[in-house]
Amino acid sequence: MPKLPRDLMSGGLSVAVRGQLGPDAIAHRHTTDKRPNTRRVVGSNQPVQVSVNVPACDPKGEPSPLYSAAWADHKGAVACTEQACFPDA
Repeated sequence: MPKLPRDLMSGGLSVAVRGQLGPDAIAHRHTTDKRPNTRRVVGSNQPVQVSVNVPACDPKGEPSPLYSAAWADHKGAVACTEQACFPDA
């Protein structure tokens, strides 16, 4: 099973995890994607677009919650080995 890179642990960096965080969950390098703000009230001061957290290997996919890399590792998550995430894991 590919482990998360150790340099992520000490820096407090975050990873995106789809689904339930636990053993064998897949941790991805995270990025943000600008999406339309569907909760915007017409005529309000709210932004038209908002940034959502997504896995780097699927930037147009479903939003994913962020966890610290150390916590994800502690809970048993494994590294995504896609080129945009952690290919050397």
